[in-house]
Amino acid sequence: MKRLAKILSVALASFLATLFIFAAPAQAAAPPPGYPTSEIMAQVKNSKYGTIPIRRGFYDSATNKGWGMDKAWHKHNLRSLKAQTVLVKSPNGTKQGNGNIDLKTYAGKYKCDKNKICKLEKQQLVHAIYAPNNADKIQGWPVGGKLGLLTAYCSNDNKALDCANWVTYSLDNPGKNNPYAAREESTPEAPATASPLEAPNNSGELYKSSYSPLPQSIK
Repeated sequence: MKRLAKILSVALASFLATLFIFAAPAQAAAPPPGYPTSEIMAQVKNSKYGTIPIRRGFYDSATNKGWGMDKAWHKHNLRSLKAQTVLVKSPNGTKQGNGNIDLKTYAGKYKCDKNKICKLEKQQLVHAIYAPNNADKIQGWPVGGKLGLLTAYCSNDNKALDCANWVTYSLDNPGKNNPYAAREESTPEAPATASPLEAPNNSGELYKSSYSPLPQSIK
């Protein structure tokens, strides 16, 4: 009986570990042993730079170390693989001194009047850093090939580099009205979550993204 209980316990632990591996990004803490940092979450075809992998990576807020999807997700509040894919597709790249490529995307928030003329209220420059080199490990954690997306972040006047909640939505849903009552910024007390409104958002706000600066007004 004890032997059977032990077998069932081991099987349950193995099953739960599998669920963890394929779940959403781990919270911003040191990854547990065996965390699949090298896992390719998406293979993105960039028209200028070829195929770029987005690996799971990790982010540890205590040491401020990390890379990949998890770092962009947890440190810089780009909480969608779809949004990160949009960033990595950008052909608007600048080579950096270390050989990495800064891929630039612009996210915008428009305010529309009753005549459906929309004026740009906010424009956010978003960077995705592409590392084209191969590596076995980064910061002690497995890569096992081309690194790909190193991180992604926003250019802010306060140098915080984190993105407002609406930025992810604009990358995921260009040309749509934001149906979420999302906070402008995330803080430790107010984490980056978006709560659905009880009624549709009729604020007249429209969200766009582009690989070049956005126009000041659109119809």
